[in-house]
Amino acid sequence: MSCNHTEDRMSFTGDATRTMPEDALRAPYYRLGCGLSRSLVAIHSGQCRVAFLGGSITAMPGWRAMVCDDLEAQFPDTQFDFIDAGIGGTNSTYGTFRFERDVCCHGCVDLLFLEFAVNDSRRTGKPGNELRTKAFEGIIRQAIALNPQIDIIVQYLCDASKVEAYAQGMEPGPITDHEAVVRHYDLPVINQATAVIAGLNAKEFVWKEFSCDSCHPAPFGHNRYVREIKTLLAEAWGADALPIAVAMTLPPPLHCDHLGRVRLVSSSEAAIKSGWEFVKGWEAEKVCNYSGPVDVFTAKTAGAELEFAFNGSMLALSAIAGMDAGTLEIILDGGPHTFFDLFDEHCPKFHRPVFPVLLSGLPEGGHTVHIRLAAESNPESAGTAARILAFGVKR
Repeated sequence: MSCNHTEDRMSFTGDATRTMPEDALRAPYYRLGCGLSRSLVAIHSGQCRVAFLGGSITAMPGWRAMVCDDLEAQFPDTQFDFIDAGIGGTNSTYGTFRFERDVCCHGCVDLLFLEFAVNDSRRTGKPGNELRTKAFEGIIRQAIALNPQIDIIVQYLCDASKVEAYAQGMEPGPITDHEAVVRHYDLPVINQATAVIAGLNAKEFVWKEFSCDSCHPAPFGHNRYVREIKTLLAEAWGADALPIAVAMTLPPPLHCDHLGRVRLVSSSEAAIKSGWEFVKGWEAEKVCNYSGPVDVFTAKTAGAELEFAFNGSMLALSAIAGMDAGTLEIILDGGPHTFFDLFDEHCPKFHRPVFPVLLSGLPEGGHTVHIRLAAESNPESAGTAARILAFGVKR
């Protein structure tokens, strides 16, 4: 089923942000950074792979499909391969863990459109969030390491919280944190949020024309996004633009422990101690941000236990959570027990993908974790279930 959800919504209340740059709401709303000459080489060669990585605003029909159509119309002699790697309700942490699987699944990408400023707001609105910055940097470093000839266009899409922040003369925390990474790697960037707000302030349109909720664009909103993208591309690929195959070089990282060395590990690598089973083609009636059926490693009974051995300093979980989501009891290397509640405010409505970080800051080396379904689950949950798609490990 489709869902017009508000999972990306956040309250601006208490959001500590830095003072807004003076030119934040002035056109043009982009920086070319290191440019887009490398992807122009691919386009002129007749073969170009373009990927789109982000949340629901990337996944939904709209600006992404329009950009694909525009590229094919502008370069009719080029064979484009378009990759839709948008998953609704997911942030840059899941983005970096799934980058190799979802973005590079068919080989090297020549041009990457990247957006997580809306869904990264859900982690916290405050600037200086290290996990958010490390994850966003991890995506960039993976992309460049896998193909030094790649071009990357970062976008800061708009939501209601960003309108409120800019109205108070402050820059939203997710944009502050993403900007630190973007400037460090000198990437092309479009601040779609400031472009939208400038239109609102000029009374060219009202919010209801732009968006059907707090963040998801209406058709008019998608067209506004495309307008800014076309403006950037027109300057980058204008009449005087030359295709130049100069490889990008990786500067020293902003964070030495960035999330660029991560991987997804199949749930089949876990050892069943009791109560878990592999279910092929599991499906539910009410789902959001994925289309079932899916293969899951699952348990429903309290006390069900699995064991997973891994090498790394972080362990995350790619899972499906919904009405019957339970609480996980986590025992690392035989130490104290910790608990993680899979049930959240969205679970009563539908089953959807989640990607919680269970353990972080671990000593480098081998670890063994036991994951058990706790006897007590959230009072609002209809059960104690867990459904695992994969484990995320930071190497």
